[in-house]
Amino acid sequence: ENKTKFIGLLERSISINLSMAIILMIVGFIFSKEILTVLYGSDYLGATTSFRVLLFTLLIVFPSLIITNAIFAENENKKFIRFFAIGAISNIIGNALLIPKFGIEGCAIATVVSQLLSNSIYFIKIRKDYNFFAKEIFKKPLEAVAITAVTVGLIYYVYRLLDLPAIVPLLFAAILIPFFFLYEFAFWL
Repeated sequence: ENKTKFIGLLERSISINLSMAIILMIVGFIFSKEILTVLYGSDYLGATTSFRVLLFTLLIVFPSLIITNAIFAENENKKFIRFFAIGAISNIIGNALLIPKFGIEGCAIATVVSQLLSNSIYFIKIRKDYNFFAKEIFKKPLEAVAITAVTVGLIYYVYRLLDLPAIVPLLFAAILIPFFFLYEFAFWL
């Protein structure tokens, strides 16, 4: 019974974290230029592509936070260190191969790939130990994609149509994102 409860909690937690990651990724991707301009100035607009690539790490890292805690709960800390080492080594190799040819974008790609590699190992381990891979993990995040994409798309359209300052859509997004999170949490209560 405890194992069943643990699996249910694990699935819900992964789904919520994945939903949050998707929401942040969509907002970040659509408003990447505005975010960089507001935070760092227009001199950093050249980093837009690498910023967008790195946003994909949210889809990997957010769920892995839950999985990592599950591994710690099993007292499997030594395995975590091995998984972490695989990610670090693959990132070093990826950087060595991709940076000379692609520059900062190559570094971003190497980071995403190494995160995907090491975190996939976490997921496989926890799935093997608890024999789960529920469709529910992806059902709510896909709903979050639809709702967020439509809402943020409308905000972006109005922003462009009215030629508003870059801070305006970011403020709207900052106000709306907590409501998306509350919606996600309310589903699981």
